[in-house]
Amino acid sequence: MILVENLIYMKKYILLSLVLVSFCAFSQTKPDTLRNETIIKFTQSKFADNVIINKINTSPIKFDVSTDGLISLKKNNVSDPVINLMIEKQSKIDQAKSLSTNNNSDGNNFTFKKSGIYFLKDKKYTPLDPTLVTSSNSKGGILRSIYFGNKIMSQIEGNEANYTLNKESEIYFNFIPMEKDLNSSHGQTVNDDDYFGSIMRSWQGNSVAISPNEFKLVKLKVQKSIFPFIKKNKREYQSGNIKGMKSDLSIGDKYIVNFKYEKVSEYTFKIKLPSDLQTGQYCFVYLGNNGKNMAYINNSNKVFDFGIE
Repeated sequence: MILVENLIYMKKYILLSLVLVSFCAFSQTKPDTLRNETIIKFTQSKFADNVIINKINTSPIKFDVSTDGLISLKKNNVSDPVINLMIEKQSKIDQAKSLSTNNNSDGNNFTFKKSGIYFLKDKKYTPLDPTLVTSSNSKGGILRSIYFGNKIMSQIEGNEANYTLNKESEIYFNFIPMEKDLNSSHGQTVNDDDYFGSIMRSWQGNSVAISPNEFKLVKLKVQKSIFPFIKKNKREYQSGNIKGMKSDLSIGDKYIVNFKYEKVSEYTFKIKLPSDLQTGQYCFVYLGNNGKNMAYINNSNKVFDFGIE
């Protein structure tokens, strides 16, 4: 009887969690990013200039103000006051982005043009590619979850990362705050046309990562089978724990590796790996992604993985 009641309790808990996620997703409105095509549609629909201008002043924008872009606007009867405002707004965004980029360097002669995590090899900076966390595995059953708690293991495809470094490798975090692509959910750079990604960013507060402090270096556990002829092709780390109705979505302590860093320019940081770092598989995890969405339901965060030889 007690077992049946526990099963019913857990089913209700899981159903409630799914309903809450769906509610959060669909209760948001789609961000309305204005582009040239949008302004042309407004003009063709006979909106007055003051209405279009007000919309531009109160919306995110991504205008094409190149020569061809401006000619297209004029051919479609967009008025000069509207075009001038489009140029003004887009120019301010481009200038701010350019200023941020030009201030990001390795402290010597190299300037990073894009945000990312880079390593220096053969006198060349190579970005670590983001890798998707493709699944989660709960260690334990329903009864264990109720009384003791289940570990949630986030899993990454493959036994090893694409790039292999060593403890002495130079690693740099380069942030361009306007891009937000080092901390976006679902393994994607910021894309205003991505509805679900935009909702998740809104749910997570749309925060901007600007420091390596917002990331954890995690040692990945390579899955092994007790049978030598069976090859498991995943790496994993503990991304949370569920006990009854409570969830702790923090990374397991034994998987975390402490590291230090120094600031070399405005938003560029040089990482110093610990001298006793062991050979194995590692990744950098953005804490905002791990702690603010329900890791046991959604498993498509991105991490930056690499091996140490």
